[in-house]
Amino acid sequence: MNILLVSAYPNAKSFDAAIVKDIADNVPVKNNLKILDLYADDFQPVLYFDNDHPRRELKNDPEMAKYRDLFTWAKQIIFVFPIWWGGMPAILKDFVDRLIVAGFAYRYVDGHPTGLLTGRNAWIVTTYDSDNYAAHGEIDYGYVLKNQVLLMSGIRTTASFQLGNMKHTEADKRESFLEKIKNAAQTLG
Repeated sequence: MNILLVSAYPNAKSFDAAIVKDIADNVPVKNNLKILDLYADDFQPVLYFDNDHPRRELKNDPEMAKYRDLFTWAKQIIFVFPIWWGGMPAILKDFVDRLIVAGFAYRYVDGHPTGLLTGRNAWIVTTYDSDNYAAHGEIDYGYVLKNQVLLMSGIRTTASFQLGNMKHTEADKRESFLEKIKNAAQTLG
């Protein structure tokens, strides 16, 4: 199985970076794993369209070609990112805005969206500083990505992992979370 790991955190020494490393170290199909760190890749989060670059042509944006190729190649996509102000970081939001577009990720049939990236699964792994509401089912920080982006494009979210209250989380709780991620990663492939 081809696995694409998408990271959207600017600090390479962060807990999110440890999550990415643990997933990469524990997937059984390492030769079929590609890591896309949006910051290390110097992804420029600027969406623009005008008369010369119409929105309906975003599917042909040459700056996004390599990312379209990665999503076409992958059968399992894992997103790892922090929650900032209740949502994904701007770099990931722009990545999604420019990648998950009509003609590549979905098309309209009789006025309804039909996913073009079917046969793919996704995991969403998030961390955040606010209280741990998500652990109690009160907030699903991956909801928009899962239900309004991936689902529309035909990608099925099969797992969601959230660790909150990061500023006050004890080391043993972080280790337990990493262990859970490692165990899940070992099932891929």
